[in-house]
Amino acid sequence: MRKCIWLGVKFICSGSLIWLVLRDVDFATVFLLGKSAKSTPILIALILLLLHVAIAAWRWALVLNAIDAPLLFRKVLEFSYMSTFFNQVLPSSVGGDVVRVYMAYKSGLRLGQALNSTILDRVASLVSIAVLILLSLPLLFSIIDDFFIRIALVCATMGVLLGFGLLFYLDKLFIALPRWPFVSDLPALISDARKTFLLRRNVFPILGISILGHFNLCVTCYLIAFSLDIPISLDECLLLFPPVLLLSSLPISIAGWGVREGALVVAFGFVGVVDNSAFTLSVIFGLASIVVNLPAGILWSVGGKRFQLRRHISGQTAENRDSQR
Repeated sequence: MRKCIWLGVKFICSGSLIWLVLRDVDFATVFLLGKSAKSTPILIALILLLLHVAIAAWRWALVLNAIDAPLLFRKVLEFSYMSTFFNQVLPSSVGGDVVRVYMAYKSGLRLGQALNSTILDRVASLVSIAVLILLSLPLLFSIIDDFFIRIALVCATMGVLLGFGLLFYLDKLFIALPRWPFVSDLPALISDARKTFLLRRNVFPILGISILGHFNLCVTCYLIAFSLDIPISLDECLLLFPPVLLLSSLPISIAGWGVREGALVVAFGFVGVVDNSAFTLSVIFGLASIVVNLPAGILWSVGGKRFQLRRHISGQTAENRDSQR
């Protein structure tokens, strides 16, 4: 029942935000802009979105190695691709993560390892965006002159970083609570978080790859803008798109729709991009993401049953690991 209520809230949130954006959008202009898009930059943008799947898989592989739960990279890439597909088509931004946990578990990882690695991979993505925004705040404030948006940006960024810091002390914060299932699992999650983010040999490669992924998405955004003849520079995309990514990654909408459009219209408005153009850019970005990940749906339908039969974890089956223990 609570899941249905939360799903309904997401639909309402996405629908409301899209409606707020659409109030000032001229659909005839949007259609003409989309129709006039140059094909070559769009094609390169699609390639970069496909590359982003590999970058995200690389980050997850590093997290898995950090918590001593390595998977063959071929499997990591496959699972990441299908996870991204389900994030696009399921009415929840975490639906793909559930699928990823399931596939990793069926491939030989313990459930805790599959779940913790997915959570920490999400954390790495959010923290790297927050770090990028924090480092670019002086330049952002030179563009964004709205006081309330500045405050909201600082609060969102610091909120992510504060939550990241609290992650390492959750076991102490919940020590007085009854031994609920999720509380009893916290020590393992916190231990894995410390291995991932408090060891230099792990944290720098993970955050570095994550930042590379965000840079890749900023360049993708710029290429789509270029295809639409939107007057925005690559530097401006590098500054303004990370806050859009941060907001659209929050689980308050359906696959980021509505949040991304509203945030992009507001952000790019500070550099003179009109609402119609920003909205068209955001819609094409979202549709391109769906197109790139559609083959993963075929991969899932063809190979999904295989996960129940074959278990690969660095060439060693889960049964062998159990016997060793």
